[in-house]
Amino acid sequence: IELTPDDVAASPLAACAVRRAGRPLEQLAAMVRDFLVAKIERGCQTRSDTTFLHTEPHHDDIMLGYLPSVLRDTRVPSNEHHFVCGTSGFNSVSNKHMLTMLSRVEKFLRSPTWKRLVAEDYYSSKGEGEAALDFRRRD
Repeated sequence: IELTPDDVAASPLAACAVRRAGRPLEQLAAMVRDFLVAKIERGCQTRSDTTFLHTEPHHDDIMLGYLPSVLRDTRVPSNEHHFVCGTSGFNSVSNKHMLTMLSRVEKFLRSPTWKRLVAEDYYSSKGEGEAALDFRRRD
């Protein structure tokens, strides 16, 4: 990392941060570098036997935000993925709207329809290939 004492001196915020840290600039720069490298390496690891709930407030947030990670983890057959796009179709989703939607979900989970669909394995991802998909497409 090529941060010099002159760079720090030129920025009052950086100077304050370095002073408060109480460590030499070279040591702080190395710590930051090591932290960032470790974080990137953790993010590149593939997980297995994991269930993921991917949420996004807009239709393209997963693609723009972390698609490489999603692609890497969806290639592992032991993983299970669920995607939720919580958008009103405008700019954002209000808390009130989300609470209303969650209330509807809770009501549905108590309904006979939910119990029937679960009993007939409607939501199972371990079906007989295309036949299982066709079964769910009947709606």
